[in-house]
Amino acid sequence: MVRSSLTGNFLIRARRHLVSDSVATLIVDCRSDRGPECSAEYQASAQRYADVRPLIALARNQVPTLTQVWLIGTSLGTVSSAYLPVRAPTGSFAGALHTATITEPERFLPSLQVMVGFDYRRLGIPQAFVHHVDDSCRVTPFRWAQRIGETAGVPVIAIAGSAEPRGDPCQAFSQHGFIGVERSVMVEMHRMILNGVGESRRLQMTPD
Repeated sequence: MVRSSLTGNFLIRARRHLVSDSVATLIVDCRSDRGPECSAEYQASAQRYADVRPLIALARNQVPTLTQVWLIGTSLGTVSSAYLPVRAPTGSFAGALHTATITEPERFLPSLQVMVGFDYRRLGIPQAFVHHVDDSCRVTPFRWAQRIGETAGVPVIAIAGSAEPRGDPCQAFSQHGFIGVERSVMVEMHRMILNGVGESRRLQMTPD
């Protein structure tokens, strides 16, 4: 990561807990000519994959031992973790973990129409929703993550427990951003990447 205004973002601030001898991370932001926020329309486009593909190739060149590429998105970034496997050739990605997934796009934000009725079965790879049971962001309610998971046959990893939230419920320092249990959530995702996503389950976590 060269620079970013999203340093408070859950995935960025907690990625060190995902890294190990077996797992490396690559943070992919927007194209610089698209402003500070990747629009949902761009993330869902074929251009997004065309922009991401050379970065993955560069990472593979720098780390020749890489054997698989997993996608992890959080909040608005789950548009990418949903659409990139659809845009990419079969076999490009080994799996996808969608954290704090956009589950109710239709009611509040017209800009999220690309996610209305999205069928996660299209991905054709192992995947899971990782979602806090107390996520109170209006476009990511947990109950809808459960419903989407049941409909699409995607495991839902329900996270319980947090530190005291602060700020906007749709921002990173609330249950939406797994405040206080970041390390535990990352450790669980590390396990899923190495051992498989498994079945839906509820995990009670103690704040770090």
